Amino acid sequence: MIRNMLLCILCLLPVSCGYHFAGMGDAVDPSIRDVYVAPFKNSTSEPLIENYVRNAFVEQLRYGGRFSVAGSSDTCDAEISGTVNAIRTSRATYRVAESAVEDRVSMSLDITFQDSTGEILWSRRNYSGTETYRVTDDASATERSRKDALRKCAEDLAEKAYRDMMSGF
Repeated sequence: MIRNMLLCILCLLPVSCGYHFAGMGDAVDPSIRDVYVAPFKNSTSEPLIENYVRNAFVEQLRYGGRFSVAGSSDTCDAEISGTVNAIRTSRATYRVAESAVEDRVSMSLDITFQDSTGEILWSRRNYSGTETYRVTDDASATERSRKDALRKCAEDLAEKAYRDMMSGF
């Protein structure tokens, strides 16, 4: 009985559905190991936002474990580059007196992932994300919250882009 069950299982394995978790890197050539994250262009008036985005992509590559981060474009198998197109702030929630309790920051990026020959492996325009942050009567505390929200938004976009690159979406 057990022998027959094992035989059935072994026969069914080759015709299984092929399900696997997305983001495992199946869509990326296995010979690509070292990836350089180029400085992003900043088309906004937000200072340092390009650094937040670049740092988020570097950290995501390290966290993902599939690639090593190359120190320059001369020593890489592939490169991630892009532009921060827009940063927008809008009111998210209000108090009764119509003063803001939370604001929402939105970020839009153009991202390109290309191999060392220049072939584009993955590219997206206007890749966007949002994050909310607290607004208080203390302007410096609100600004710190806003900067933290921008960093978090950059991290979320880098994570989402990484997953999409790895799965070929």
